[in-house]
Amino acid sequence: MPLTFTGGILPLTLLILLAVILPAILAGQTRSQIRLTLAMLTTTAIVWVAGAGLMAWSYYQANGSLSAGIWPYFQRALPLGLLYGPIIALIWLVRAQGVEQRRGLQMRDGR
Repeated sequence: MPLTFTGGILPLTLLILLAVILPAILAGQTRSQIRLTLAMLTTTAIVWVAGAGLMAWSYYQANGSLSAGIWPYFQRALPLGLLYGPIIALIWLVRAQGVEQRRGLQMRDGR
C-alpha cells in the first residue's frame, strides 16, 4: 500500500496533533506534577487507541473487511509509538518545567 496523503500522511499528522494538543487540554495550567502525569498517561492511552483505529481503518481500506477482534489492531498500533512517543516525552518535559515555574512564582508571591 503506497504512502499517500489520505492513506498515511494525514492520519499520522492527526496522531501527532492529538499528542500535542491533548496535554494542554487535560492538564491545563496545573501546579501539580501528579495531575500532569495523569494527563500525559491519559494522552498516551488516547493516542494509542487512535492509532489502533488508524490501523483498523488502513486494514479495512486494504482488505475491504476487518478481522475478528480488536486486539490485533492495538498490537499493530504499538510501533506507532516510535512516532509519537518522543513527542509526548518532550511535551511532558516542557510542561513539567512549566509546572515548576508556576510553583516557584506561587512561592515567590506568598500564595
